[in-house]
Amino acid sequence: LSWSGEVLSTHCVGVCRPLWEATLVSDVSAASASAASATAAITSRFTPEDLQTFSDLLTGLRSFLEKNQQFVSFQPDPRLPVSPGNLQRRLMHFISPQQQAGGVGVTDSFGQAIQRKHQAEALALERNSLSNISHLVQRTIESLSLWRVICEHGFTTVSNKLQQAEKDMLRRIVFKEFVVNGKQLCDGLVRCLMNQYISDSVATDNISGQLRELCPSLFSQDDAVMTKANETFSLGRTLENRHDKNRMFEESLQLFSQVSHRIDLSDTCRQYGEVGFYTGVVDLSLCAAEKRDPQGLALHHYRSGQPAEDTPGQTALDSRQHCYTCVTTCLNSLLTASLQVPSSPPLPRTQGVQQPGVPTVPTNQAATSFEGTLQHALKSRDELFHVTVYDWFLNAQLNDRLLDINSPYVEEYLKRSCSSQPNGSIVMMDLLWKYYEKVKNFGAAARILSKLSERESQPSDREQPELKLQQRVEYLSRAVMSAKSATVRTVTGAEGEFLHELEEKLEVARIQLQVQQALEQKAAMSGSEDMALAVQFLNSELMDVSRLYGDYADKFDLSECKLAIVHCAGHYDPTLVQSLWTDIITEELNQSQHCDPASRMEAMQSKLLAFGHTYSRSERFFPIPFLVKHLEQHSCRLEWEPSWVFSTFLKLGASLVQLHTIYDRLFKSKDPCWQSYGKPHHVLTVLHLLLSSFASKPSLLPAFQRQPFVALALDAIATYLVELESLPRSDRRVQQTLGDFKALQRRLQRGL
Repeated sequence: LSWSGEVLSTHCVGVCRPLWEATLVSDVSAASASAASATAAITSRFTPEDLQTFSDLLTGLRSFLEKNQQFVSFQPDPRLPVSPGNLQRRLMHFISPQQQAGGVGVTDSFGQAIQRKHQAEALALERNSLSNISHLVQRTIESLSLWRVICEHGFTTVSNKLQQAEKDMLRRIVFKEFVVNGKQLCDGLVRCLMNQYISDSVATDNISGQLRELCPSLFSQDDAVMTKANETFSLGRTLENRHDKNRMFEESLQLFSQVSHRIDLSDTCRQYGEVGFYTGVVDLSLCAAEKRDPQGLALHHYRSGQPAEDTPGQTALDSRQHCYTCVTTCLNSLLTASLQVPSSPPLPRTQGVQQPGVPTVPTNQAATSFEGTLQHALKSRDELFHVTVYDWFLNAQLNDRLLDINSPYVEEYLKRSCSSQPNGSIVMMDLLWKYYEKVKNFGAAARILSKLSERESQPSDREQPELKLQQRVEYLSRAVMSAKSATVRTVTGAEGEFLHELEEKLEVARIQLQVQQALEQKAAMSGSEDMALAVQFLNSELMDVSRLYGDYADKFDLSECKLAIVHCAGHYDPTLVQSLWTDIITEELNQSQHCDPASRMEAMQSKLLAFGHTYSRSERFFPIPFLVKHLEQHSCRLEWEPSWVFSTFLKLGASLVQLHTIYDRLFKSKDPCWQSYGKPHHVLTVLHLLLSSFASKPSLLPAFQRQPFVALALDAIATYLVELESLPRSDRRVQQTLGDFKALQRRLQRGL
């Protein structure tokens, strides 16, 4: 410092020396302390008069500094003479010794420039030092003024309201620390002073104005606003009229919103929740979030995928999340209260202590408040707030409520949630397709459902896969329905092609489910571990028909499944198809071998009817001539009712003319198998029953086909009669069959 700066510093030190290193408070003696007090009270070591004296002295110094700015100008210290030459040589140490001794190469103009530079630097240091002195003086005056105001309001009474940690700090602190680093303690003293006013129902306007005038840096405009907000809120709590209460709460909200970046948001929202001012919780939290991130760094950070290197963005996001948590805590409290049984209200966790933020309201009122608060919150245009509320929905198991929200942020939230995981989340993808169906975007819903059905389980999940095969089939079925709805709304080639692909996938998936169910039955009967493992693998993913046939159906000899696979693939091999049907019929007969003949026949008929409805439209995979012959052979061997075969095919929609043609060819083929079964005339017996069914019920054929068929039948009967008459007359069964055909012939002729 210059000599003038040193004089000012010396004067400042002289004024402050009596109290600079002194402690500020002392404990009240036990004799004078209140008997009810659990801890020792605190009193000030300085009286208001002492503090005013020190303040007046420093105020005079401050006024002198403000009025005499000329002392700030640089004046060289006479104890340090400076000439252009030797100043240059001291500063330019890189000049050679010869130059320093003789001044060689140094001009007067250069020395003057160096001197001016040195003077400018010294002037800057001088101004900075004097500015610091001025700031210290101002801060000391304000600290003294605040301390005096506290003393005037009863220092012991105010300080007793401090928190214990603040009291301990107050006992230890010396005056210089109070001035330099005592902002937190000052805030605590101001808070206790204002709370005393509020608790006494006294307006704080006058004391706020006084503090703003005496110590503006310790009690800012924001502090004054917070004080007024607390006063307004406390006044509202004392009012009985609901309209007046809400009006005061709204006024406090406006004030708190002005300083939302500085208040204890959690505590303020808790108090709003306790008085039922839930919309205030929402509005104040959103206002605080906006003020703590005015540049929108958090939203950019979120949309960028929250990169780890974006520290400012993550900090802003954390700040916003802290604000949003106040709203979700309120919603959670209301939801919990609305679900409580009215007859058994929840007990507090600690006797006599109300759990913070949980409204003590009736169940029906809590439900109404929850809905109102939620709807108010969802009106916000803060995308990150919507994300937080949607997350809360999922955590609270309110997934369906998420779909009821009419907001532009729902779709983006669901899409981002699905893409944030490598394979997507089943829960989020489920919500996404339901959302698309709700907004009638059926094409998008179908594609999400298709992806869900194809979602592969991780290798570690193969024992307990996330998706069962049945669920995959249901997803595909729903996808087909959505795709059909999409093609109805917008007929395009791409949509039609996608629908066709889905229908093919669904057909294969149903076969896979059929394979799995068949394996489950076999595994249950045989106890095979290979089959049980195969069942688990079939759950893990959708497979193509080649893999289903080779790795499962053929490997485990699932004839019904193999037929379904070749039918789906359109792979026509007559020999393979007939072989599969033979295996299917044989397997059914083996399963019913312990039943009576009527039950076995009924079981076989049921099997044929079930399969026939699936394959009867495709003659290549439902070879009726082969099936008729094969089934008749078993019927003949097992002595079942002779009409059951053709009756079954008639139920499946086979033509009477077609069946007659098949049986007629069987008769003419003279297959020796019938002889081996001991019934050489079995086919003629069935033919008689087939033609008799027509004679008894002509409606089996359309009207325009009846007359030609009668003529065809009479010609055939004539052939059958010739065959029968050529046989020995001694066989009673031959005579019986011959008489039956002649009687049928007469019936048909009369019909002509």
